[in-house]
Amino acid sequence: MSTLIKNACIEVARINMWDNKPVDATPMIEYQEKMLGVGIEALEHFRELGATEQDIADAIHYVAQVYALPPIRDDLMWFKDTLFTILEPAFPNSGVSDKAARFALKLIAGLQEQIQ
Repeated sequence: MSTLIKNACIEVARINMWDNKPVDATPMIEYQEKMLGVGIEALEHFRELGATEQDIADAIHYVAQVYALPPIRDDLMWFKDTLFTILEPAFPNSGVSDKAARFALKLIAGLQEQIQ
């Protein structure tokens, strides 16, 4: 089992479920375990395109920082859709052209701004 991915998933679970009152860690741990399964699925899906366990864990940390919000709670489909969506441009299986390429350049510019 992937410790890197598991640790990244707990960060998302903690943020999405911070308003869980009274403090009961069970729902958060259950959500983390489900997210771990999605993380492993993502690793299997993107591995042939060059993704590593560290890449998937880093992507999950990115989800935690940029997209995770308490109202999301334990929405597993949100997590899977978000994770796979951000992994697609990092590990593409095809090229883009025309209007899609113009948008891809906007993605690049936005990401460069984020990391500065």
